[in-house]
Amino acid sequence: MDNYLQERQQALEKEMNSLQAQRNAIDLQLALVGKKLDLVRQMVRLESGNDEPQATVTLGTGSDVKSLARQIIEDAGKPLHISEIHRQFLDRGYAIPGEGTPFNILAHIVRDKTLARVARGTYALAANTPESARLPIVKTKKKRRRSRKRPA
Repeated sequence: MDNYLQERQQALEKEMNSLQAQRNAIDLQLALVGKKLDLVRQMVRLESGNDEPQATVTLGTGSDVKSLARQIIEDAGKPLHISEIHRQFLDRGYAIPGEGTPFNILAHIVRDKTLARVARGTYALAANTPESARLPIVKTKKKRRRSRKRPA
C-alpha cells in the first residue's frame, strides 16, 4: 500500500510539472499576442491621428484580478511588489481594470484574504506566510472637515 501511494505521488507530481510547463507556454503566447495587439492598436491610433493612449478596457471582474495576481505570485514563488505584479500583468497580456495602473490592481488585492501584505506594497500568498511576517491592516480614520463659519 505504501509503495502504491509513493508511485501515485510521483505520477501526480510528473503530471503537475507537465501541466505547469504547458501553462508557462500558454502564458508566453498570451504575452506575445498581447504585445502584438498593443502594437497594432498603437498603429491604428497613429493612422487615425489620435495619438492619445487609451485606458485599458476591463474585460474581467475583481475576482479575476485577484486570481491572476495570486497566480503571478504563486509562479514567482516569492513575495512580489505591486510594481512587479503590474509588470507581469502587462507582460502576460492580462486586462487591468480602470486606467491600467498598479493602483487599480492594488485596489482589488488588498481585500483578498488569500494574499498577505509582508512589506509596504509587497504581497505574498497567505498560506505560505507565517502570521508573524505579515503586516497588520491599519484602518485609518477619515478626517472630518471643519465647517467654516461664514461672516453674517
